[in-house]
Order: sequence, then structure tokens, then C-alpha cells
Amino acid sequence: MDIFTLSLEANSEIYDLTEKNYLEKTKKTQPFFNLNNKKYYAICPDCKNPIVIVSLFNDRVLSDGETPAKLHGRHVKRGIEGIASYNQGAYDDCDLKKVNASELSSKSKSEKKVNEIIYLLEKYPHIVLKCIQHIAGLNISSNSFESMRNTFKNAEGYYYRRVTKWNLPYSFLYIQQQMNLYGRYINKNEMGQELKEAIKKSEFFKIDNNKIISKESRNNARIYFFITNHKVDAETGTEIMKIIVEEKCNEKINILIKKNIKIDKLFFMKKLHLIRLMLGCFSGKYNI
Repeated sequence: MDIFTLSLEANSEIYDLTEKNYLEKTKKTQPFFNLNNKKYYAICPDCKNPIVIVSLFNDRVLSDGETPAKLHGRHVKRGIEGIASYNQGAYDDCDLKKVNASELSSKSKSEKKVNEIIYLLEKYPHIVLKCIQHIAGLNISSNSFESMRNTFKNAEGYYYRRVTKWNLPYSFLYIQQQMNLYGRYINKNEMGQELKEAIKKSEFFKIDNNKIISKESRNNARIYFFITNHKVDAETGTEIMKIIVEEKCNEKINILIKKNIKIDKLFFMKKLHLIRLMLGCFSGKYNI
């Protein structure tokens, strides 16, 4: 996994797992930092079981003798004194544990996890909407978003293991059908700017007053956006998806954008944290 916490409390803060963050947050003190035994521990933000930090200072070589393991956290299936006890049930239900390809595509049996997703989509749809607009670099109307929520619901998206509270805006987009971009306004964030630059090279479309329009009113061209190729790194737990923007006219297809994006597991949770502080009803940092 690529995030960690240092407390079992419900309101414990969660950090991106980097060497700098780990050393500064643990302050290189025991029981987390044990240089004598070359063991570095933390706590899983999801199941609250202990994790060991792999490749903190050195790239560890895997069993094939060639592939170095990147910095990541891995569950320890036993209690670690001063860190956390081990709970098998919590581990079995953990959204951040290492999964294989078949598990990634299977449906989750956990009603607790299903209810978390349903609750977030019903309670904080405006936060999900803001996040997906940021990811796509596009303005999405409330009517369009409501249609997307219905698509997600009809597809029973909340049941799939790949959909978690940690990646909700990304996986919400992932389940959607291709999105028509004609007539949509572009946001001013990084993805929006990238989309603008891509459309400058378009054969059939252009930007007018921040809006995507056709170069010629008589053509039957289409421009659309979709997300595919969801991958999870087996060692680090880092999730990646591929954003594709294409234009099509008759049988001709031009690829305008084709890029991998890393899923930021704290992106949605941080926004949720801020809105709860503003509403005065927050009961735990980044948690529900």
C-alpha cells in the first residue's frame, strides 16, 4: 500500500507513504522505527492492522533475483507490540490489502464496504462531483452527474472490489460509459489545460470561450472521453487507470489523449475532511 497512519484512533491522520513522510511522522522513534532489527512499522489506515514498510532505504530484491521492490507497506499477519494487534476479520475486509487479478474483478461480499460507498454517494454527491470534474478536467452538470449516479447504481458499481472509499471518484468514472465532450466546458486545472492543448491538434473540434465545439457545423464528428485499464501494482498497491480522449468522423479515429494516471487515495478523503470541518459534523479525519 502507498499510504499509512500511526494511530489506532478513528481520527488518526493518514499520510502518503514516502521516505520523507515516514521519517518525519515517526520521528525515527520506536516502536515504529527499529533500526537495530531493520524493521519499520506503521498501521494500515483501513483495517488498523500492523504493516511493515518495505524498501524504506534500500530496494529489496524479489525472488526472481532481478526485480527491485519499490517503497510500500505490507500487512503483517501478527500483532506487533506497541503498534497494533492483528485482526483477521478486519484484514479479510480490508480495501488496501494485496489483491490478485481475479479478486480485483470479483464482487465484494462485505455489506459494510457496500454500505460505505452507498452512504458516501448519497451523503456527499457534491464532493464526488467536484472530484470527478477535477480528474476529467471538465465541467459536468448536476443533471449529467445524476445520470452517472444512476448508471453506477444500475451497474451495481458499489459491489465491485475495485471500487472503494479510497478511489471512489476514479472508480465511479471508470464504470461509466464513454462521455460525449461536445459542448462541454473545460476546467482550468492541469487536466483541463492538457485537454485544451490536445484539442488544438484536433482535426474536427476547437475551443471557443472555453467550450468544445465543432470546426464545421456540417460534419458528423464525435469527441469523447473514457477510462480503461485499471491496474494495481502487486507490490506497492499503487492503482493506475488510463484516460483516453478520441475524436471520430465516419471511420476515422484520432487519439487526442492517452495517458496513465495514478490514483490518489487521499484525494477524495481530504476534500471530505474539509467539508465536514466546515459543516461542524466531522468525527474523524479522512474516515466515515
